[in-house]
Amino acid sequence: MQSVSGDPPFICGLVPGTKVFLANWKTVPIENMKIGDEVLTSDAGAAKVVAALRGYHDLDTIRQKARHHAHLQDASVGKPWGIIEMTCSKRQKLVLSTKQGIKIAKWRGRRQVTVSQPADCQTKDGRIIKTIKQKTRYFPLTTEKSEIIDYVKPMLSEGRWISWQC
Repeated sequence: MQSVSGDPPFICGLVPGTKVFLANWKTVPIENMKIGDEVLTSDAGAAKVVAALRGYHDLDTIRQKARHHAHLQDASVGKPWGIIEMTCSKRQKLVLSTKQGIKIAKWRGRRQVTVSQPADCQTKDGRIIKTIKQKTRYFPLTTEKSEIIDYVKPMLSEGRWISWQC
């Protein structure tokens, strides 16, 4: 099924084939969902499907950009090595979250402190979007722990999770 413009159909902002978790933890393609089905919610509860919007819109594919090494630590992780990819309507707002990374290490005779933070990024077409960037600062090895904590504390996200919309 294609629209006159050639755009593929979407269902609730997702393309056919997108897997949805049911309340019983089984997955089904979104196009097989029916009114009355129960889906798994983000708090591990259940919600009843009351409507399914279908239509044609411009779609974007979003792919995680990372130097991913999960397959090196766990041989059961196959290609694309846990990298996430999804397609959704351009009109859809996405709410994303990721665990905030904080790393303190000794490196080349200094203490390296790296904290992941939300940051604005300009796309090739000129839009400003939110991404996660690493902010790194170096301290002498003799730096007191309290000084490093004072540096990191203002950057901490609630519950060490970073959430943003795009």
